[in-house]
Amino acid sequence: MRKLLERMGEFGDGRYDPDWRLLKLPGYRNFYTEYLEPMEPGERHLVRESLYYALVLLERGGDGDVARAEAILGAVEELQVKQPGHPRDGLWHYFAEESVLDWPTADFNWADFNGMTLLMIWYLKRELLSAPVRERVREMIRRAAYSVMRRNVNMDYTNIAIKGTFVTLAAAEVLDDAELMTYATDRAVRLHEETFRTDSFAEYNSPTYAWVSLAGLMAIDGFVQHGPSKKLAREIQHRFWQHLASHWHAPTGELAGPHSRTYTVRLHDNAMSPGLMVVKASGGRIPMDVPDDPAEVGLNGFYGYFLNPNIPPEAAKMLTDEKRVETIVEMTDRRSRRGDWWKPVGLPETRDDWWVPVKELPARITTFINPAFCLGSVNLMHGWEQRQNLIAYWNGGGAKPSYLLHRYLHDRRPCCSGHLATAQREGCVLATGFLVD
Repeated sequence: MRKLLERMGEFGDGRYDPDWRLLKLPGYRNFYTEYLEPMEPGERHLVRESLYYALVLLERGGDGDVARAEAILGAVEELQVKQPGHPRDGLWHYFAEESVLDWPTADFNWADFNGMTLLMIWYLKRELLSAPVRERVREMIRRAAYSVMRRNVNMDYTNIAIKGTFVTLAAAEVLDDAELMTYATDRAVRLHEETFRTDSFAEYNSPTYAWVSLAGLMAIDGFVQHGPSKKLAREIQHRFWQHLASHWHAPTGELAGPHSRTYTVRLHDNAMSPGLMVVKASGGRIPMDVPDDPAEVGLNGFYGYFLNPNIPPEAAKMLTDEKRVETIVEMTDRRSRRGDWWKPVGLPETRDDWWVPVKELPARITTFINPAFCLGSVNLMHGWEQRQNLIAYWNGGGAKPSYLLHRYLHDRRPCCSGHLATAQREGCVLATGFLVD
């Protein structure tokens, strides 16, 4: 644990820009939401990652760490929109070099992400901050929480539905805000109903977003005081761990497919993100090697370091069972197409309930686990690049597990118009593909 903290701190130390009071890192665009030309390559001063670093500094507590954390919090406060009544009030850009108000299509998730980190700072380290900085943090939390409430995402947007539920519940308690509490407690009920309506998740088996979702649930469990909402969130967390653990392939250390949303083929390609969460969930029976190079660690172990899992014993046992032979079948709804992902510039930014209605069959996800390999498929799904609809893992003798992956490609990029239809029985899959316009 201490080594992970040291590496995260060293990573931030080497990238902190005192003139901007933020971390300077490679910039990025979210081409799923932004109608922009590719960004000019280079580094930018990033908001979310700087907040992560601020909490790491407060935890480390070395000479000058608190002062630097306060400087970061001041810079982040200056970058938050403060225009009551404006649709983007309470929001941040990805980085300081661009204005949120000039952003052609804003990423409203940044209220959820940054609001959550600010609340973690409040709960864990606020006593280290000066009174003026504490008040600025409190006001940032208020604006972020109200941005989350105005947006009001559908509860099948799994990771943001969970993260925003924590933000609004925790902010309501911190602010003693009755309006926010009424909304947040109702949202917790709706989240619970959505989870157990299908007994699975719209963002099923996600090597990327499962850990974001679990972080939100662990934060509710660790910080929120409202008993009924805490109970509902704990039941969701137990179900989430059961879902993940049943798909965990202990011999390879991979999350067996199929995958709803991921940016890498293997969990091993970005092992630090889930690493400490799984180590803690297994009771330490799964080891984690923290690299000596801070660049290999980055800030990816952030949630795992500061939050603790609440995992059922039977799920924890599955994480280390290398002899398990099992077929897992779950049914979940395919997420409707979120209209704001394709919303043209200029349309009003009101709530997140602007939907393109889509009638689709439920998704049947099948996973086969045995000591030699794991194999997963979904019965019918489009070829969006974040989907891994047919994938297998096994130990092939290399430094990382070997894999078999199905993709439709057009000009070397995954093609949404390619659909895959499958039927799976244990370790065998019958698959066919077709194109739609």
